Amino acid sequence: MISKSEDTREHIISVAFELFLTKGYKEVTMSELEKATGLTKGAFYHHFKDKLEIFEAAVSGKIARMRFRPDAERLKSGSLREFIGSYVEHNEKVARYLLNNLHINYADLQFSNIVSDVMTYMPGFKEEIIKMTSEELNMWEGVIYRAKE
Repeated sequence: MISKSEDTREHIISVAFELFLTKGYKEVTMSELEKATGLTKGAFYHHFKDKLEIFEAAVSGKIARMRFRPDAERLKSGSLREFIGSYVEHNEKVARYLLNNLHINYADLQFSNIVSDVMTYMPGFKEEIIKMTSEELNMWEGVIYRAKE
C-alpha cells in the first residue's frame, strides 16, 4: 500500500517532469512547481532539498521507463520491418503516456533540451544517457546488418 507521503512525492515528480520536459530545467521555478502541484513550499522541502533533487528524481525515474527495449529473441530473429514496427509502436506508447498521464503533446516535447539539461545538471547520469544511446544504436546496426545479409 502506498502512503500519502509516497503519493505526494510521486505527484511532485510527475508534475515536475511535465514542466521540465516542456520548458527545460532552467526555466522552471520552485514557485511554478508549487503552483502547478497545489503544494506549499514546506511540502516540497519535506520531500526534496531543492529543485535539482526533484529534477534528478523525475529524470531518473521517468526517462528510464520510456526507453525502447525490445525482447532479446525478437531482436535477434526479427526482420528490419518488424523492428521498425516495434520501434514505432513503442514511440506511440510513449506519446500516449505523455499525453494521457502528463498532458504533454509529443509535438511540444523538448526531449533534446531535457537531455542537454541532464548532461549539464546531472553529470553522473550522463554516462547512463550515453550507454542507453549506444545500446540503441547497436540494436539498429545489428538489425540493419542482418537485413542487408
